[in-house]
Parts: sequence; structure tokens; C-alpha cells
Amino acid sequence: MNIIVQDCDAGVLEVLSLSLEIEGINVLPLRSSHEIISHIEQFSPDAIILDFKLSGTDAIHACMMIKTKFENLPVIASSCNNNIQSEYRKYGFNDYLKKPFDLDSLYSSLKKYQYCAV
Repeated sequence: MNIIVQDCDAGVLEVLSLSLEIEGINVLPLRSSHEIISHIEQFSPDAIILDFKLSGTDAIHACMMIKTKFENLPVIASSCNNNIQSEYRKYGFNDYLKKPFDLDSLYSSLKKYQYCAV
């Protein structure tokens, strides 16, 4: 399974990437969502995790770009925002993960998208 993980916090990105790699998942860690389309074309991910941040604008824009070109590629919002569970679908995300992460929930969420490669 290939996953692109984007988070602006280097520490969170490292912990999340290591947690996924321990489970045998290939991870492409990114600090920003710039040029996300070219990363998708090169890496062929089964799913993408985007850092929603407080305003969510960058992640929403990235999700819309992804869904325009890769309609069936699952995009998961990760956020510490309390309202993420009510907000994520209206912006095109397939799922959400609340920070701090519960690893069992993370693995369970990703297994749903195991065979969705681009």
C-alpha cells in the first residue's frame, strides 16, 4: 500500500510516517501540498492524508485539485479541529482523522482504501 502523508509539522509527519512504515505501508511524506498532483502521478498512492490545519484552506484547495484529476482517490483530512467530523465531507474529503492520532483508528481507516491506487 502506498500513502502520501502531508503535514506542516515535521514532528507529526515523522511520527505518522514511521507508524505507517512499521505496518509495511510505503509512505511519501510531504511538508506542503504544493505540486501534489505531480507527487500523485509519480507515487501512485492508494490514499492521501492532508493536514487540515485551523483554517483548512490549503487542504481544501489541494483536495479539490486532487478530486478534479483523480476522482476516486481517497483523501483523508487530519486535524485537531473539534468540528472536523462535521466539516470534512462538504469539502470533498472521504474521511478524517482527529489529532492526536489513535493508531488503531488510523490503520482501520486506511484499510478501507487499500486497493484504490491511481
